[in-house]
Formats: sequence, structure tokens, C-alpha cells
Amino acid sequence: MSGSDLLAVLTKYGYHETPTDARGERDGTVQRRVRSGSATTNVRVIKISAPKEALEI
Repeated sequence: MSGSDLLAVLTKYGYHETPTDARGERDGTVQRRVRSGSATTNVRVIKISAPKEALEI
């Protein structure tokens, strides 16, 4: 399963929240800067959250 396939499944069932990036585009990922020692790397991550219906009991 590719990353885009996983993203499609998560979005279909309400587990993915599509954020707006710095350019104002909704692309499903967020760019973050990660520091490890003296090196800094830009990574793109997706936000996964439970759908509102799953929280109700």
C-alpha cells in the first residue's frame, strides 16, 4: 500500500484531517522541521485523528 493509498483510506473513514499548508493549499500533509543534533531536516507528515462519531459512547 502506498502512502497515497493509506491517506485515501484514512480520509474515507474520517481518521484524517486535511490541514492547510503554508501556501494555503490543502494537500493532506504538514511540513515540519526536525532537529537531530546539529542537522535539521524538513519532513512532511499527515495528521491522523479519530472521527467525532468514534468518541461518542
